[in-house]
Amino acid sequence: MRGLFDVDAKGQLIRKHTRSPNAMQGSVAGHVDTTFGYRRVSIDRKMYLAHRLVWLWHYGEWPEFELDHINGFKDDNRIENLRPATHAENQQNKTKQSNNRSGFLGVCWNKQKQLWEAFICVEGKKKWLGTFSSAEAASEAYKSAKKAIHIFQPTERLEGAV
Repeated sequence: MRGLFDVDAKGQLIRKHTRSPNAMQGSVAGHVDTTFGYRRVSIDRKMYLAHRLVWLWHYGEWPEFELDHINGFKDDNRIENLRPATHAENQQNKTKQSNNRSGFLGVCWNKQKQLWEAFICVEGKKKWLGTFSSAEAASEAYKSAKKAIHIFQPTERLEGAV
């Protein structure tokens, strides 16, 4: 692994050797996957996630679990931004989905009740937190539950992180 790449201060894998016209010495290895946004690197025709290769480069072993990007930016593979996480822990870092209409994480409109509802996921299961007259009140209920339940990541990620 160390014979193929160096890792720069930004956490990017830098090629040590030219392997083809598309993989030149000194270039950043891999490409960004347009579906999920993670950088993927091909080694001997097998694809790897760059952040897992960075972990291997630093520690000499594959991570036992998933790797969480602490700041939420999938292209920030600096070792200090990576931490091992179970799948459930990694899910605590989700941000609002692009189709979110409430403007708040964990909040949705209940058309039948004509009220806002708050939910939080715990170990992959949706937990109902109640109904509220405003989206802001539902969001506060979500944030309070997140702080108590999501010990791995008790606060929401900043806007812009994915």
